[in-house]
Amino acid sequence: MKSPIYAVLLASLVACGNTCGGTKSSTHDAATLSPPRDEMVLVPAGRFLQGDPTHEVVLEAFRIDRTEVARGDYDKCVAAKACATLPDPAVPADAEHPVVRVTPAEAAAYCRWMGKQLPTDAQWEKAARGVDGRRYPWGDATPTCELALFEQWTPERSDACGEKNPYTATHAVGSHPSGASPYGALDMAGNVLEWTSDVEGPHAIARGGRVLGAEDQLRTTYRKLVLQSPGAPPRDQVIGFRCARAARRIPETPSP
Repeated sequence: MKSPIYAVLLASLVACGNTCGGTKSSTHDAATLSPPRDEMVLVPAGRFLQGDPTHEVVLEAFRIDRTEVARGDYDKCVAAKACATLPDPAVPADAEHPVVRVTPAEAAAYCRWMGKQLPTDAQWEKAARGVDGRRYPWGDATPTCELALFEQWTPERSDACGEKNPYTATHAVGSHPSGASPYGALDMAGNVLEWTSDVEGPHAIARGGRVLGAEDQLRTTYRKLVLQSPGAPPRDQVIGFRCARAARRIPETPSP
């Protein structure tokens, strides 16, 4: 059975015909279009230690996208007329790479279209950190290019995992399975930063490392505050997002 989102997308593309974006579209093209990826991981309810220095936070159970939202999936939301068309990226957009240069409001609109919302700052950190206070999503091991896409600094030079231009480089979503968080979420360190639903004064809060980030920006506690200027929403080549939604509370196992 096709999802409601897929049905809306299919209908919009069929109605669009030859007029959308100047590109010829057909019923066959729409019928063979796959729905947006919707794989999520479960983060159980309970306490965890957030921040550095830490403070205890209690969260209800929730689910969060296993990967960052890909450009190809965001474009399906645009085709369904539920998301805004984005400015042309600095490099040609790859459908399997994270969507970037999206504002927090545009990211939130995509999540609503999917029946979700942007994760809160605390939800994002618990999904990345778990309850054991680990330094990185994968644990405490020193970051490597197998675990994440980031910029390695040495006294002689810096290297963004072999990428020629770290200012625009990204990897396809889910490219670093060995760097998974305790709950199985991927790329919560490196690749691109990710919007949350929280703000701090006039700043939006983005989480996770990025290709331009050194090792200290891969930490599960790293937060980037991005100024939201009136009339000029923040767009950045290295900020994307993923979505979350509430989950039914998991019953605790009775004590013997």
